[in-house]
Amino acid sequence: MHEACSTDFGKKFVTIERIKGVLGGIMDEEELSSRPLSFDLNQICSNLKVVTPSSKEIIAGFTSLQY
Repeated sequence: MHEACSTDFGKKFVTIERIKGVLGGIMDEEELSSRPLSFDLNQICSNLKVVTPSSKEIIAGFTSLQY
């Protein structure tokens, strides 16, 4: 599909640059397919047999780390 964007067929779309950008992002995600992009904190805490921290505790932790 990304290659088709550069053909005459692809050039007839007004938003072709946006389409190419989205497709490029999808191709970039392929490199990350073996790495998780998100985590389920409840599941992690359950596996570790610890109490899940509250959202206030999580925010305070990230704030103290300047995130």
